[in-house]
Amino acid sequence: YSYLINKASASSLVPQLLGSDNQSTVTTKVQKSETIYADGEDNRMRINNQTGKIEFSSYSKENYYDGSQRLHVRRLSYDSRLKQSFLRISSLSNYLDNVRFAAYDPTDSEAIFRSFVAGFPIMTKNSYGTFKIQITNFSGQKYVFSIYSLQVQVPSSGQQVTLPATSQIYQQLLQAGLSANKIQQIEIGYQWQTNHSSKLVVDLVPTYFVKYNGQWNSYQVWISARTQTTQQ
Repeated sequence: YSYLINKASASSLVPQLLGSDNQSTVTTKVQKSETIYADGEDNRMRINNQTGKIEFSSYSKENYYDGSQRLHVRRLSYDSRLKQSFLRISSLSNYLDNVRFAAYDPTDSEAIFRSFVAGFPIMTKNSYGTFKIQITNFSGQKYVFSIYSLQVQVPSSGQQVTLPATSQIYQQLLQAGLSANKIQQIEIGYQWQTNHSSKLVVDLVPTYFVKYNGQWNSYQVWISARTQTTQQ
C-alpha cells in the first residue's frame, strides 16, 4: 500500500502539549538535529528535525486529562491509565481512524497504539504510525509519536509480496543464533518506507516483526545483526 502523508506543525502541537495558547511563554532551542520547546513548568517537547519523531515529557502537578481540563491525580488504576492514554492521543491527532490499542507494558506503565492497514499494524522505527503514552504515578507523563501520519491512500507501484510461513521465520531466527527463550512474539506488520519518486508518499511493505528480549525489530534486522556479530 502507498499513502500520502500528513505533517503536523509544531505551532499546532505547542499549545496542545505545553498547555499555553500564549507562545511567548514558550522557549525554543535548537540543538544539532533537534528543536526543543519548554514552557518553564516542567513540560518539554523534543522534535527530531530529520525523522519527525516527537518526545514530550511532563512532570507538572496538573497533567492528567479528562477531555476538557487537566487534573492532579496521585495514583491511577490500569483501567484509568488506558482511558487517560486514549484521551491524550485523541487530543494529539485528527488522523485516528485506523489507530488501535496494540499493547500495554506494565514495567513502564506504557500504552502503545498503532496505525493498522488492512488488519495489520505499522511497526517501524522513529515511531511512524505509533503512539506510546506513558503515565506514571505522582505526576509523570511521556509521549512518543511522529509528526507524520497517513492521510490518503494512493495507487501503489509495488509488487505483491508473499511472506513465508511463520514456522520458517522461526527456524531462520534459531539458525542465525537467536535464543528461543528470548523470542517473545512474531507478528506480521508493515514497514514505513519513503517512496523513491516522492517524499510526500510512503510505501507500506509487509514483513515479519519479532519481539526479542523486549525489543521489536523486523526479522531481517535480527538475523543481519546476529550474522554480523558472529562474523566479528
